[in-house]
Amino acid sequence: MMKKILTIVFIFAFVSGCGFKKINDPNLKFYSIGDIKLSGNKQLGLVIQNKLKLSSSTGSKNTLFLDINLEKYKTTREKDSSNKITKYDIKLIANISIKTSSEIIERKFETIDFYDVSSDYSDTIRAQKNLESELAKNIADELISYLKFKFNNDI
Repeated sequence: MMKKILTIVFIFAFVSGCGFKKINDPNLKFYSIGDIKLSGNKQLGLVIQNKLKLSSSTGSKNTLFLDINLEKYKTTREKDSSNKITKYDIKLIANISIKTSSEIIERKFETIDFYDVSSDYSDTIRAQKNLESELAKNIADELISYLKFKFNNDI
């Protein structure tokens, strides 16, 4: 009986003292955004900027200054037998410079996907714009995860 009680106490002490922190806890203040400079494709850069500002928190000791250079590349993915293009690839490359008070971090994020060409031109343009927006959101999510992971120990 005494052995079981001691075992339970040791397990409880070990588990509660492990230093576990939830990385997605909205109450944690990982970083705050001081300034974001956009270059390249500014329209998609604004999508990334908006998501970053929503994820940042005021009052953090990690103030970040970001330079985002976003490039978009559109290439042919597939053609049919009559040599008509049926699918396009869109590739977004974000070269990001993160400046803190003590260091400068250079990171590159890439994402690629494709969309189908529709018989109606407006549907094709809509599919392209939707895909570009989703790719920009994916880059923003990757960047936010990286920033939370990088500045997690500095809480």
